Amino acid sequence: MEMVSIQCVEHVPGRWTLRGNSWQALIAYLPRQTGASACQHLAEQLTGITPTTKWAGRPWRPGSPWLFSWSHAPPWYGVLVSPVPAGIDLQPNTPRLQTVAPRIAHPGDDLSQLPASVRPLCLWVAKEAVYKAGGGAGYGLWSGQRILIRIVRRTVWQQVEFWWFVWWMPLGVQGQGVCWWWHHPGNSSDHQEESQFSSGMNLMAGSLAWLGTLSPEYLL
Repeated sequence: MEMVSIQCVEHVPGRWTLRGNSWQALIAYLPRQTGASACQHLAEQLTGITPTTKWAGRPWRPGSPWLFSWSHAPPWYGVLVSPVPAGIDLQPNTPRLQTVAPRIAHPGDDLSQLPASVRPLCLWVAKEAVYKAGGGAGYGLWSGQRILIRIVRRTVWQQVEFWWFVWWMPLGVQGQGVCWWWHHPGNSSDHQEESQFSSGMNLMAGSLAWLGTLSPEYLL
């Protein structure tokens, strides 16, 4: 599995960076910003470049070596930057997600190491990130049987649990990823359905996925 470092930027709560060998991501709590403009701001902080158009459905800046993926679940925003296709997704837990997530399950998915209460949410964000990393074409999220996920490793950083997974798509497309979840105060302005796990706290999850050859022990 690829080594991934996790850091807190300037020790500011609610602002994390994750870095792999060829990619980096910034996730931030931005209660006073909205939508794509917040993601553009984070992309500029990571690379000095603001995406101005799209290429193959991805945010892009003509002439830039970077491919961008971003996700917004206000007040949380995330941007992933890589020279190769990769994907990021952030999502709050909602009653609707608990209902629809099983529809994208693959019979071979293995999330058994995760607590049962977070499996639907982590399944969703992991497959959404993989969908973005795989380019989307022919691998629609609602054809979830085409995306297989296996959780293989766990680590804890600043009381947040991170779970590494491996994934497969048809035609030999495969890669790695990491998902995590956390509780945050308040509720997302764009996701009005609430799911209170404790008083005043909401469950969120995030995931990153990237292409790459898998270690032999993880192959089917």
